[in-house]
Amino acid sequence: MTLRTGLRQEQSKPLLDDMHAWPLRERETLSRSSEVLKPINHMLRRWEGFARFLHDIAQNKGLLTRAIPDGASIVGTELRSR
Repeated sequence: MTLRTGLRQEQSKPLLDDMHAWPLRERETLSRSSEVLKPINHMLRRWEGFARFLHDIAQNKGLLTRAIPDGASIVGTELRSR
């Protein structure tokens, strides 16, 4: 585990755990027709991706590199063709 990953686990994980628990609790109190239920469920379905930064992404650099198409580059958060 890298230092950065250790800090994320120590400092960010407790906050994310609380942040994840809140919609789970709230969802139990809402009626099925609540307009808030749909976005809460949307967020919960994508939670794993949202919390992925807690893990050391550098370990998966090969996976990330292979996922970028030939002739493309990443600029900021955008995938661009060369």
